[in-house]
Amino acid sequence: MRIGTAAPTDEELAAVPHHLVGIVEPNEPWTLADFLERAHEAIDAIHARGCLPLLVGGAGQYVWALLEGWEPPAVPPNPELRARLEAEARAQGVEAVHARLAALDPASAERIGTRNERRLIRALEIVDATGEPIAPLPRVPPPWPWRVVGLQWSRSALSRRADRRAAAMYEAGLVEETRAIVEGHGDDFEALTSIGYAEALGVLRGQWHEAEAVKRTQAATRRLIRRQAAWFRPVDPRIEWVAGADVDRVVAAVEAAADGLRS
Repeated sequence: MRIGTAAPTDEELAAVPHHLVGIVEPNEPWTLADFLERAHEAIDAIHARGCLPLLVGGAGQYVWALLEGWEPPAVPPNPELRARLEAEARAQGVEAVHARLAALDPASAERIGTRNERRLIRALEIVDATGEPIAPLPRVPPPWPWRVVGLQWSRSALSRRADRRAAAMYEAGLVEETRAIVEGHGDDFEALTSIGYAEALGVLRGQWHEAEAVKRTQAATRRLIRRQAAWFRPVDPRIEWVAGADVDRVVAAVEAAADGLRS
């Protein structure tokens, strides 16, 4: 799943060691707990070599879970329950799934809200497996210091970049990549519900033409930008914000952060 995830190119992979890229099959379960376990293993190995790791990405929940030391319950996905809840969301709206969670775990329902269907369903999986509401996640700070450098763009600039990226993915063969994934792994697993692949799958199923898929992917990406902004706030004192278009300043900020961690 390289095109739709903007995975590093072969040249980039060869230029510097990468970790946690292409490590599971598309249809394999992958949870926050899985990520944290593998991330800690990679970071420990990097430190053991006398090097500094760079955590690069934009999924706020995963970033802060690692840096703040979250300890989520290690509950595996429940494909049957997930399929039923996804069908319920399609038929009755995500509000129905939210109401179901609110009846079992009001605190989690209030925290997640009605916009994030995936997190609502995941919370219901955990409640179903444990038989009780989700307790506040324990947090054990990691045994290493960290610094955060944020690349700052205006919302309009982000939207333009997102629109160009979505169009470029289809030009690079996203529909063909999705077809190959379906042929190799089927079409009923969570990764194919992600932005880009879900819309490309609609093309393969004859639901819309590729031009419509591009528009839908662009709109979904802009919605994701708004959600992710809640994780990375301009007023967060832990983040050193640098103009994303100023490459020299970005490099200088990262180098200064690294020097500070080494001292």
